[in-house]
Amino acid sequence: MDPHVLATLLESVTDFAKLMVAKAGEFYAFGGYVDADGRVNHLAVHDGQEHPDRHDVYRRMEEALRKLVLNGEASAIALVGDVNIPPAYQPPFPDGIRVHLEAPGFSRFFYLPYSRHQASAEPEFGDFITVDVPPTFFAPRADA
Repeated sequence: MDPHVLATLLESVTDFAKLMVAKAGEFYAFGGYVDADGRVNHLAVHDGQEHPDRHDVYRRMEEALRKLVLNGEASAIALVGDVNIPPAYQPPFPDGIRVHLEAPGFSRFFYLPYSRHQASAEPEFGDFITVDVPPTFFAPRADA
């Protein structure tokens, strides 16, 4: 996978998450993926509820991205959530945008810490904290 394509996917989903944090102070999980033509696409799931359970939205998004990978429609994915960053990573703020960016041979969490000092103030963002994680979407298959 071209590193520039992964960087473009990361930038695209992070920019959208930052916009949602600035506008609403939070967001529901969403996804992004690179299609067969190398284009970045965003993806959301909605079950009709006005205030769905955040964990259910995350799980449904995870499943939607998994289907895209299994069907060969995605060469890279980004699963984006609004999370509490584990204290072990020593974030400057406890709240964060987490992007699980994955492609064949690459799987990493990108945490972007943020703070909203006041409801009307622009959020403050820290620097990315990156963590290598085992692959879940492009994991090697036992029958391969």
